[in-house]
Amino acid sequence: MKITITGASGFIGQNLVKYLLNTKKYKLVLNYLSKKEVPDYVKKSSLCKIIAGDLSDVSVCKKILKETEVLVHLAQSVNPKKYEQSFDKSLLFNAEPTFNIFNLLIQSKKKIHLIFPSSGGTLYGINNSSCKETEKPAPISPYAVQKLMMEDYINLINKLNNNITANILRISNPYGTLLDQKRGQGFIGIAINNILHNRHIQIWDNIDSVRDYIYTDDLCNAFIKSFEYKKDVEIFNIGSGKGTSLKQIISILKSIYGRKVKYKVLKTTNRFCAKKNILNIDKAKKILKWEPRTFIKEGIEQKAKLFVDKFKN
Repeated sequence: MKITITGASGFIGQNLVKYLLNTKKYKLVLNYLSKKEVPDYVKKSSLCKIIAGDLSDVSVCKKILKETEVLVHLAQSVNPKKYEQSFDKSLLFNAEPTFNIFNLLIQSKKKIHLIFPSSGGTLYGINNSSCKETEKPAPISPYAVQKLMMEDYINLINKLNNNITANILRISNPYGTLLDQKRGQGFIGIAINNILHNRHIQIWDNIDSVRDYIYTDDLCNAFIKSFEYKKDVEIFNIGSGKGTSLKQIISILKSIYGRKVKYKVLKTTNRFCAKKNILNIDKAKKILKWEPRTFIKEGIEQKAKLFVDKFKN
């Protein structure tokens, strides 16, 4: 099967590309903004074809779709944390590249299966302990509103062109990679990086906030399962199905690193932070035959120890 991935240099994109290459079962067509972003392991792989260019350029989008059987559209111009309170920027940054893709899908004469990552953490309201796909969305940020808008457009594309099928994955909070504090999103990856650099972990507002966290390997496996399920448009929650507070994560990190763990709680006027968000993943279990294999303590311990070894070297 040939899999096309836009946004291959992003957090999810990098993890998915590595995971798929390790299976040796897929030919990959990968979109990067420029050739400078392409990692060596991709350049050396006979399974990868690279299409560099900005998706704001329709000609680049046409090249990508010409190669496509399954399209994983991960490309996103800006981190949601950096514009979550700016309604004008949140609309402008990501709309043009995505709508270029969507317009070409409407016109497509070939069968294309679209995988679109949506937000499991911001679409279900500010305090929800069992979020189901059938619930009426209650987006809590401009970022979430935009994701919901894209979901609606995907449903419309399917109605206008029955060559296009799609799975929308409402993803919880992925972890499993070191992340820079400047990124502003991805608490576990940022926290471990700060510990390794002897910096304070920053917690905004409430250490008792509860989130649903998904290990990157489990997320990548969910993408693979979604490649095969091609029936109009389906929405799937992809998470652990369990809630973990920031306080519990700090406790896990303390058990691994001991006295090196330092944190401070910062106050913010951010209105877009969920107090509790836990996804119901029964639908993905039943239809995709997928479920997470790695839970939070095990996942953090595996990666934390690995990162320590790499950091020392």
